[in-house]
Amino acid sequence: MTLHADHLSKRLQAQGTSSVNMEPVVQAYDMFVKNHVTDALNLCCTEDVEWTMIGKEADIPWAGTFKGRRAVEEHMFKQRARFIRMLDIETGPFIKSKDGKHVTVTGTYTYTPVAALNQAGGPVPEYTFEWAHIITLANDGRIAKLVAYPDTWMIVQTLKDAKAAVAASRYGTRLSFDAR
Repeated sequence: MTLHADHLSKRLQAQGTSSVNMEPVVQAYDMFVKNHVTDALNLCCTEDVEWTMIGKEADIPWAGTFKGRRAVEEHMFKQRARFIRMLDIETGPFIKSKDGKHVTVTGTYTYTPVAALNQAGGPVPEYTFEWAHIITLANDGRIAKLVAYPDTWMIVQTLKDAKAAVAASRYGTRLSFDAR
């Protein structure tokens, strides 16, 4: 996976001069892309971080609000990895609030359903969806709270397509994915 971080430092410098350092936020995204989730959470998030993934858990198994680094890792990242494999993350500018305590970042994720990887033959579909994250910073610049707003419709459709393909493969039928 790659993070398109060519200009992250320049973007950060251009966003204001509040006393809260945003570098841990940028480091977190870089580590998440490299799948260094534990390191990212330990270095860039407070111990009691609150992480919310918007969506219905019945539709998106890793949706919900998780408190603490371990809960975020176990219930959000590891649960998500059971269903989708992240291929790429692109971020837009990191926009710091005037008070320096909040950061908004938008971007895209490109991923493939794990079920598609496990299905024999044929091309593996890739999906891309947009997201926005609203982050609250601790005084040291680490992430204290993150609310993730993904394209829930796209995720739900992906999971439905993957589930149908797995079911069809049990009966010797190959379904194609409707990759957008």
